[in-house]
Amino acid sequence: MKRIRPHIVIFLILGVATAAKIVWAANSGGTVDTVLFFNFARALHTDSLHNLYLHSSRFNHTPLTALLVSAVYALSADSILRFAFILRCVSIFADVVLVVALVRWRDRLGAPPWWALGLFAASPVSLMISGFHGNIDPIMTLLLFFAACACVFRRPLWCGLFFALASNIKVVPLILTPIFFFFWLGRRQTAKFTIAAALLLFAGSALPLWQCPLLYLRNVYGYNSSWGVWGLTYWLHQTGWSTLQTIGFEHLTFLQLLIAQILKVFVLVGISTLAWKRRHCQPKEILETLAWSWLFLFAFLPGLGPQYAVWLAPFVLLLSARWYAFLTVAASIFLFAFYQSTSTSGFPWFFALPLEAHTPIWSAWGNVFWVALIIVLALQTPAVWNRAASQREAIIPHLIFPIPDQMRGG
Repeated sequence: MKRIRPHIVIFLILGVATAAKIVWAANSGGTVDTVLFFNFARALHTDSLHNLYLHSSRFNHTPLTALLVSAVYALSADSILRFAFILRCVSIFADVVLVVALVRWRDRLGAPPWWALGLFAASPVSLMISGFHGNIDPIMTLLLFFAACACVFRRPLWCGLFFALASNIKVVPLILTPIFFFFWLGRRQTAKFTIAAALLLFAGSALPLWQCPLLYLRNVYGYNSSWGVWGLTYWLHQTGWSTLQTIGFEHLTFLQLLIAQILKVFVLVGISTLAWKRRHCQPKEILETLAWSWLFLFAFLPGLGPQYAVWLAPFVLLLSARWYAFLTVAASIFLFAFYQSTSTSGFPWFFALPLEAHTPIWSAWGNVFWVALIIVLALQTPAVWNRAASQREAIIPHLIFPIPDQMRGG
């Protein structure tokens, strides 16, 4: 009997998972995020980007995201359910591309193992976030993965472009800037990466920086996520101290803002230190650096949106298949508790609207995921931090997509 090729199994799993996501997206409204994006997009069709930053502190998104949701709105014919479906289809497509890219990676480098790749293709975390939640985080994750792949096959220009695109979808990848900068510094190719990234980043932010720079920087770069629902800020909130009781990202006290900034600086210092130490690592080992950085970021993140769980998935997968499986189970438990407690109906959920009354329920379950992250971080830090970085680099062939000769500018 002829053995079924692993590729076929992975793509069958991917096909079933993708179909499930599409069916769920077509028969649900998602979360409050889809409503917010719909309202933002509708406002952009009658008003300016400047006024949206001015009148809505909840609009903490980049101009490229505004352009994306505006395009989705144009296709939706002012139907919020159609809008929610199309928006999630974009993320579902990003998931498909990412799995295909990881299969190509597996073919060339032999990792991750097929069982882990099958789990990634069928991930409950991805199913709940792309198929139900309704946000753009999977797109950012895909672009950041491509930026890392560009490092592996030594393309600083492409790395800069993909990194800037990811940061123009959501600004959080900017925290990882030291990893890419020092990686190319160690190879004396910083200029191509920096120029490409800087130009595209500036192009993506040029309009609001010209029209309303302070509003733009406050809304987008000053966003602290939701205080008091995750990790350290959750436990600080549990102390009952009056100045630490505000939940969310609006109207925070001075002390809450100060703690959030201290945590951000601490994360940036830790990531920058590791990036400098590993600047001469083998190109494929940049995925390990990124995985550790995501783990470190999540451990000390002031706040959390459940959709953030997709950020670290492909990087942890390539760091350790077993730990990826462990974190997937923990994240799935947390996400299920979140959507179950905030949904207007039972599973399969139609619409989830987190209210302050729900916060003690789902934020407590977040400790399952947070503690799991702490465990993985504690056990992986010695290996990632102390692994000797070889000065001799292997030549890695093009892994994900071929680059024509006429486009080899990087």
